[in-house]
Amino acid sequence: MNHKYISTSWFTNHGFQFPQLLIALGLQFFVEMEGIIYPDLIRVFYSNLKYRQRIASTKVKGVHIILDDDIWENVAHLNVNAKFVDISSGFEGYNKMDVYRSFLRDQAARIGRLLPVGKFRMNERLLHYIISWILLPRPTNHASCTESDISIMYGLINRIQMDWPKLIAENM
Repeated sequence: MNHKYISTSWFTNHGFQFPQLLIALGLQFFVEMEGIIYPDLIRVFYSNLKYRQRIASTKVKGVHIILDDDIWENVAHLNVNAKFVDISSGFEGYNKMDVYRSFLRDQAARIGRLLPVGKFRMNERLLHYIISWILLPRPTNHASCTESDISIMYGLINRIQMDWPKLIAENM
């Protein structure tokens, strides 16, 4: 798996609005992190990963690694002290299908079982890909939205503070 990151300034300079959402919610540093990666060490990291009581821990080459609040704040620059909204319980007045329809270029389009991203407006499509490739990567189906993706996009667009360390650690 190749390391994925973006340059928010490039997108801003080319007229996209979604980078301001990432910056306002403190995600800019995290999505712009780049550097050398070691796939074999990453594979060992994930194969030994355990997640209990909001703390992820693993062991790589005999070294214990604990992803606690200190690591999330000082290495990833993600805020852990804000009052977060739990996206799993939903938001007040939130309707998944209404929100999904609001992302579409043609809001009168017929919606089937799958929630394809290809019908989104460009900013929303790019925001979805940043979620599914960088923030909460998954190995399959980047062309469709999950219910979680829609909730996260709704939260980002409405600048709702979410518990990113928890979301990322649970996704790991």
